[in-house]
Amino acid sequence: MSAPPPADAGAVSPVAPGAEGPTLEARLEREAYALGFDLFGIARLGPAESAAEYDRWVADGFAGEMAYMARNAELRHDARRAHPGAVSALVVAMDYGGRAPGGPVARYARGDDYHEVMRERLRQLHHRLEALVGTAVDARPYVDTAPILERDLARRAGLGWFGKNTNLINPRLGSFFFLGSLFAAVELAPSAPFEA
Repeated sequence: MSAPPPADAGAVSPVAPGAEGPTLEARLEREAYALGFDLFGIARLGPAESAAEYDRWVADGFAGEMAYMARNAELRHDARRAHPGAVSALVVAMDYGGRAPGGPVARYARGDDYHEVMRERLRQLHHRLEALVGTAVDARPYVDTAPILERDLARRAGLGWFGKNTNLINPRLGSFFFLGSLFAAVELAPSAPFEA
């Protein structure tokens, strides 16, 4: 995972077959940073590695009164089921002010609703993906509102590792970031995951 390149507002040009230059994945990373995301990676969709731990967590009553956490377990167990036909996830993170001073309002709750902000940026990333490949791509954005084990996808996409506190930790951002993903029906080379 590299540092974000400078944002540019230039038009996206399609990738010419057999052309030299950055890979599609590298160009998507650049587009994600230009849209304001702080981390980017790609994961192949499939069975969730942490599904058994999640099921135990729910069974042990740690979800409290959040009954929705137990629903749709089959979707959580395999990310391919959330959006049939999708094979890759473009996984992103957005810093929510981990270095900002504390106060009476939680850092993540300050400013605009992150669900809407990230979903709109993911829609723009979807359009840029289509421009890069030169054709329509079936894709759907997800931001914390679907039965997906996002932390699992983010680790596989190289955004961080699971800390002892169970949060996803990134060496640059710590754990103060939101996760989102764009499930796409296009084969992309996955990023290297954090193994430890």
